[in-house]
Amino acid sequence: MINPKTAVYIESTFNKNFLPKLNGVDYLPAVKKNDIYRDAEKYDRFLIVDGVFATSRAVWQREIIHAITIGKTVLGCSSIGALRAAELGVHGMIGSGWVYKNVLSATIEGDDEVSLLYSVDPSGNIISYSVPMATIMWILSSIYGQHYLSDINAAKFLNRIKSKPFNERTFSYILNVANNMLPLSVVNLLKFRLQKKEYDIKSLDFINLLGRLYNRDLSPLLETVENLYYE
Repeated sequence: MINPKTAVYIESTFNKNFLPKLNGVDYLPAVKKNDIYRDAEKYDRFLIVDGVFATSRAVWQREIIHAITIGKTVLGCSSIGALRAAELGVHGMIGSGWVYKNVLSATIEGDDEVSLLYSVDPSGNIISYSVPMATIMWILSSIYGQHYLSDINAAKFLNRIKSKPFNERTFSYILNVANNMLPLSVVNLLKFRLQKKEYDIKSLDFINLLGRLYNRDLSPLLETVENLYYE
């Protein structure tokens, strides 16, 4: 199938206004319970990125299995897509990206570590009120290297942040804790990178996967899209 009709469930990870128009692709809101059942006959392929956790029931594993059973391709990355792909790989769901690999290794342990509190303004801009744990972990790995969890200060810092509910992991709270627990050079890098879209691992994983599916280099989107904004 040259251009499979594809549903992409994307919301908080990337501003849809900046996404390319791709043949056969529909960009849909964050997935929730029963959406895959509803869309199973409309699409040949599903790319699950974002999903609803708190305001509605999360997408069921059984509806994803249903789609795969009737011959649909289901991929996941970045957020609930990475979580479900790790759970359902044995059934044929395909996972991709750093977040997915870290869910498989149990470094990322649950939905609260990929979640954030956000809103979308009338222009489609994403306003973040908290920072996903996965993003903080990725940035520390970019500073300390892949063995960042072996650094005592980094590990203690992450444990402190994890002790807060996901909606209370605000930009200001993270920086306050970092100032008390991490070297100044690391704090400065953390502050800078938390505000740059190209260091948002959820976006990176999504853009890389979408680019591979359509054989296009979409990485420049990370430089042209608006930087992260925290209220």
